Order: sequence, then C-alpha cells, then structure tokens
Amino acid sequence: MNNDVIFAGLFGMLSTLLGVIITYALSFSRDQRLLKTELGIICSAIVVDLKAIQVVFERSDTYIPRFLSLNIFTIKGGYKLVPVVTALKLEELSHDLSRIEDITKEESAYEIALAGTGETSLKYFNRKDQSERSNLIIKVKVLIPELIEELNKHT
Repeated sequence: MNNDVIFAGLFGMLSTLLGVIITYALSFSRDQRLLKTELGIICSAIVVDLKAIQVVFERSDTYIPRFLSLNIFTIKGGYKLVPVVTALKLEELSHDLSRIEDITKEESAYEIALAGTGETSLKYFNRKDQSERSNLIIKVKVLIPELIEELNKHT
C-alpha cells in the first residue's frame, strides 16, 4: 500500500507539471496569434496610407505628406514583427517624407513672406532644394510600391 501512495503522488505531480506546460504553450500560441492579427491590421493601415500618399504625389507637387500610421506601427512594436529590410525601408521612407515636408514648408514660408511685403512677382528659386525635393519624390514613388508589396504579405 505504501508503494501505491508514492506512485499516486508521483503521478499527480507529473500530471500537474504536464498541465502547466500545456497551459503555458496554449497561452503563448494565443498571444502570438493576437500579435499577428494586430500586425495585420497595422500593416493594412500603413498600406492604405501609402496608397493615399502615392495618389496625391501623382496629382500634386506641392503636397505636404503625412505618414501617421508609421507612428502607430512604431508604438505597437511592429519593428519586432516584420523583416528587417521592410523596417529599414519604412524608416527610409519616413525620413524622405520628412525632408519633402521641410522643403515644402520653407517654400511656403518664403511665398507668405513675399506676399506680406507686397512683392508677389518674385519667385522662390532655391534650385538646390527644389531639385532635392523632386529627386526625393521620384525616390518615394519607387519605394512606395515596393513597401506596399512587402506589407501586403503581413495583412
């Protein structure tokens, strides 16, 4: 009878340990599924944002881009869940869009200052910035479709 009690105790401990391992594995896979679902939603938002930026750049050269979905992607830790190449391309795109925004704001500020003086016939001819802006727009127009294709894999 003594051996029966010892074996029952060992069996109870073993089944409890096995239950803990299975519960942990199931909760871990649930967390991973939730993270993948959340990543899919965030990547969908980024794709929509990129498509909007691309359409507006095709229509207007004076557009000031806003890439707000990247902030959500960063806050939620999307950089940990996508491939490094995609994360680097998103970061590069973000810097290019920021520079385009800066150049456009400088040009707008100059035009506002001219309008304030009454000299509306003068034009803003900072050729270095204007050529840089046009080169950045061309680069962004090439980068956006690549990113859309890569992010669609995660949606």
